[in-house]
Amino acid sequence: FLSGKKVTNSWWFSFGLSLLGMLLLTFGKHENSIEESEYLIWGAILACFAGASYAIYSWVAKAFIKSGVHQSSVMSCLFGFASILLLPTLLFTSEGLWSSTSNLLIASYMAVFPIFIGYLCFARGLKYIEASKATLLTLAEPLIATVFAVVLIGEQFSWFGWLGVVLILGCVYLQSAKES
Repeated sequence: FLSGKKVTNSWWFSFGLSLLGMLLLTFGKHENSIEESEYLIWGAILACFAGASYAIYSWVAKAFIKSGVHQSSVMSCLFGFASILLLPTLLFTSEGLWSSTSNLLIASYMAVFPIFIGYLCFARGLKYIEASKATLLTLAEPLIATVFAVVLIGEQFSWFGWLGVVLILGCVYLQSAKES
């Protein structure tokens, strides 16, 4: 909408699949207590705000890249500005970060690999595809996290949680397939 481009019916369909899939996955964990369900509802609401922020961030990054700014510069500026805004939160949340060498190493790993390298790759992809498509394709991340939660931690999901996984996979497939 912000770009003034026509949103295709296949994009809307993919979006609907992903939205329904994420809801089913969110509430599809085995044996949620009432208290957990309340947290899930608030978490889902906050996740919608985070998703909207992510979509705006992707659109802004794409607009800069499209105007000729190098993708590395775009990511550096966006993340640098965000870091400055978030720096004060370390006063309230960093207690455990400095408590051990392993915590600091894990934080460093997270900063370099999934964030720094991941977003450089994301920016490179934005050079070639629309921000709306790139944002929907990032739904592969919760799928991978779900598989890790099941395989590594032993979490269990109900059948409709797994239906959510299938719907999200359908969305990712539709977004990655070439349009005819």
